[in-house]
Amino acid sequence: MEPDAAAAPRRGVSRLSLIGIAVSVVAVAGVVWWALHQEPPKFPDTPGEWADLGIAVLLYGFAAATLGGFDSIMGAVVGGLLVGIIETFAPALFTFVGNELALVMVLLVILIVLYFRPQGLFGSKRVERV
Repeated sequence: MEPDAAAAPRRGVSRLSLIGIAVSVVAVAGVVWWALHQEPPKFPDTPGEWADLGIAVLLYGFAAATLGGFDSIMGAVVGGLLVGIIETFAPALFTFVGNELALVMVLLVILIVLYFRPQGLFGSKRVERV
């Protein structure tokens, strides 16, 4: 067997490992930042009170990756910055949008971007010949 043929499947695995490590580091940093900027924790009354944090982190991470492109790490970073900027400035620019609807504006921008560019802003278009 050729050495190049044996190494070919490993190329994708190393990139996925790099993305997994980067996402893990960002998730831990986000949880630490959140914990430092909150009031001292109280014991939750029900188990579902603390589960809300994980869904928000997943939603923002998915929005950033979708906006920037799933195959571009730099695109995901730029997508995260755009999500933060849109969520911060949307209520100030559009007075009919309250703070509660800021995330809806982010998702609306993502839908518009995906309509015109389905691979994201920095994603590459893959062409497969059959």
